[in-house]
Amino acid sequence: MSRIVSGRGGPVVKWLDSRIFTQDHFPEDTTWIALIDECTGEILGATCFTDYRGSCISMHFAGAKRGWLTRRFIQTCFNYVFNELGCRRAVGLVRKDNLKALITDIKLGFTVECLMRKADDDGTDMYLLSLLREECKWLPKAGTGKEKANG
Repeated sequence: MSRIVSGRGGPVVKWLDSRIFTQDHFPEDTTWIALIDECTGEILGATCFTDYRGSCISMHFAGAKRGWLTRRFIQTCFNYVFNELGCRRAVGLVRKDNLKALITDIKLGFTVECLMRKADDDGTDMYLLSLLREECKWLPKAGTGKEKANG
């Protein structure tokens, strides 16, 4: 059994730092949402949020093993971005050599906006992806309380 928790800074940010494909580090007070194994206390996966600009925020996903990215976790993350914060756009950066992350983001509904050449510290190209609120299939339909996605 797992539970969703949220917070700022601490061990979850350090855990995310160790799994995101970049040499950067998240600020100590970074906001996050994590999926925790209730029996072991192990972090199964987490998303942190950076560069909040009122209408836009960056999202960074990382998981410990296959199957961590549950519908409930995804809905919680996008509810935070689009309903609690009121953003119109979520963005993400994915290294060109991280095909697994690129495919995951596209399945979540993100659209590739551009390829930024030599954007990472080591010169690797990075994709810039975005998801607009009206494109998000993880939010409830207005007035129904049901999510748009079937899977």
